[in-house]
Amino acid sequence: NVGSGIYSATGKPATASTFATTVTVRGMQSPLAPATLTLSGQVAANPTPPPVVGSGGVVNGASFAAGADVAAGSIVSVFGTNLAASGANNSVFPLPTTLAGIKLTIGGVDAPLFYASAGQVNAQIPVEVAANSTVQVVARSISGSVESDAVPEPITVSAAHPGIFLTGPTQGAILNVGYALIDSTHPATSGDPILIYCTGLGATNPAQATGQAAVSGLAVIQPTVTVGGMVASLQYAGVAPGFVGLYQVNVQIPAGVA
Repeated sequence: NVGSGIYSATGKPATASTFATTVTVRGMQSPLAPATLTLSGQVAANPTPPPVVGSGGVVNGASFAAGADVAAGSIVSVFGTNLAASGANNSVFPLPTTLAGIKLTIGGVDAPLFYASAGQVNAQIPVEVAANSTVQVVARSISGSVESDAVPEPITVSAAHPGIFLTGPTQGAILNVGYALIDSTHPATSGDPILIYCTGLGATNPAQATGQAAVSGLAVIQPTVTVGGMVASLQYAGVAPGFVGLYQVNVQIPAGVA
């Protein structure tokens, strides 16, 4: 509602269509009867298409959980089209906020970028973004002096929402103290300490700097970890030193796990 009986909304048509494209507007305000208005039009091809962030396209970079909130300071993957000019990785700290011709602004703060391609950008949610808020993600393509913004995509930022990284379709990034991947070749046993690598644990003490490699910091909200449905003894939950947005959780396999 922008006032004076005028309402505004923004849509993101995915493809051009020379056939009639319909937009249906429904008004619902008790005690009035609901009203519906249908408008027809066409969507023309864009000769210089801007970047597009897909609806629901901003997800936890470890779990890829659809429709879920994400935590400040965590790694996210942003899916869409026309995002970057070419595929590019970055391994230099502090992380850049422009990579392969794409910039992401999250909650009004430029986000550090790990990776950029036409269909996916991996970034860190800036630690400055307030928890328990809804903010806009805006992708901006930069080509010389020409800049083009995507339609903003809303996301919900929470205090914490963890996701465990995977090293394969079902294999978690969970290691033993010798840093060997725990799998059928290196199984864990009752009483063993294990290291779980994840993102989304939220704020730390001391606080981290956006885009900078972490040195130390315990998660303010300490997680509970279960193994085989049994609560494991938590030994450490905080940053993974030397990385951005990566957290490490150390627990001991509880006795009695099958």
